[in-house]
Amino acid sequence: MLHTSPEARVFGKYSTGYAVFLGGLFLVVIPGLHRLARFCAITQQLTSSSGKRVVIRPRHKLAVVAVFAGGCYLIASALIDHVLRRQALGFNPNIFHPYLQNSPTPDDPRLHVNRWGFRGDDLAVRKDADVFRVFVFGGSTVYCGTVPYEQTHCRVLEKRLRAAYPQYRIEVQNLGAEWHASEHDTIKLLFLAQDFSPDIAITFHAINDLVRSLSPDMFAQGDYWPDYRHYYGGAANLATQGAKTPFLVRAATGHWCSDLRFDRMRLNGPDGHGIKGMRVLFYPKAQEIDIRDWKSLPAFQRNMGDFVHIARAKGMQVLLATQPSLYRDDLTLEERQLLSFPLSHYSDGRRPSLRAMIDGMRQFNDVTRRIARENRVELVDLEERMPKTTQYLYDDVHYTAAGNELIGNAFAEAIIESQFVDRVMARRRRDESSPSPRVNPAPTAAEPPATGRRYATVLPGVGDHQ
Repeated sequence: MLHTSPEARVFGKYSTGYAVFLGGLFLVVIPGLHRLARFCAITQQLTSSSGKRVVIRPRHKLAVVAVFAGGCYLIASALIDHVLRRQALGFNPNIFHPYLQNSPTPDDPRLHVNRWGFRGDDLAVRKDADVFRVFVFGGSTVYCGTVPYEQTHCRVLEKRLRAAYPQYRIEVQNLGAEWHASEHDTIKLLFLAQDFSPDIAITFHAINDLVRSLSPDMFAQGDYWPDYRHYYGGAANLATQGAKTPFLVRAATGHWCSDLRFDRMRLNGPDGHGIKGMRVLFYPKAQEIDIRDWKSLPAFQRNMGDFVHIARAKGMQVLLATQPSLYRDDLTLEERQLLSFPLSHYSDGRRPSLRAMIDGMRQFNDVTRRIARENRVELVDLEERMPKTTQYLYDDVHYTAAGNELIGNAFAEAIIESQFVDRVMARRRRDESSPSPRVNPAPTAAEPPATGRRYATVLPGVGDHQ
């Protein structure tokens, strides 16, 4: 009586599936429990074939029932957790990455993830002379795990560039990952991506760094740290002490008394039909608060600035972008039900208000604009380009097919208009035609360095802004 389904078709309260579940509960399960209780309350005697009598008392029956029920509960919990994680996550939550917390599962044909953990066609470490490589860094808004590979903005970008430059082999690799923030990008750039010698590094962040200012009950532990050590994200159930019920199970199975206990997020999905069968998530009710000073803003500025400096020092062109979102003052009630980040990032009974999220995204995007301007790197202002409507965004920050198309085309136009490809390939031809002393090849991911010299290199300009 205290739960209302999002699609209330039966009695104005329940979806068809939930009504069937309730019918089974009241007509089968509860009567069965009543019969079981009566059976357990009676003392019985059993006589063996040898004539020996055994007295079975209520406590014996209750002990057997408790053991059986506990086993069923553990099995059901494991199955539910397994199913929900496969539906909602694009990585294996049982594999903890020592530096990145989580990363896409390599060699995953379902999501077109190659052996290196990049979402894209397989590639060799060493780059041929006619290959032009674009690596795109970011979080789930780059990874796009709920969208078919062919619809992702990285794939749209690759197709556009291949059509514009048929004389070269264009390789676009998606290095995004769910939950990742600007700090993860620098780690991937230094210890993985640079071995593939990308020609352009693209990155855009805001929301994942913004919520690092918070220490939500579901994903973090302890107070804020500028290196984000307090925030475990998708690895929270592995890392935090006392974690008993995985956060996805808690969020997906909050039906009991939900009208009183929870605010609900409606999972629209990129096609408007939920995300792999999931249609709603439940988050505890909390007081909305306004936040003006975001603790992680200085760390975000540091991380994005370092990414630009390091990528340039490694000989890469850099393209930054702002991050679009659905947040706006005049959201309808139906649109507000699509928002996840303010609901999931509650802490101690409080969560950020819509006004706080709007202002926060503006602050973080302004930092990206300023870094691009001060470092004279190309900027694609996706926040300005993308309409804040459900045609392009199916929740706070994740894109429909139309949103991915817009982003892929925006990146392609920026690269083509800036003549990055022409300049890089022309310089490569000049370098190949010029005589140069023979040097030992740089170590690659397939050939680890014999010493740590590569990691002791001083990078000019890194940290100048601190």
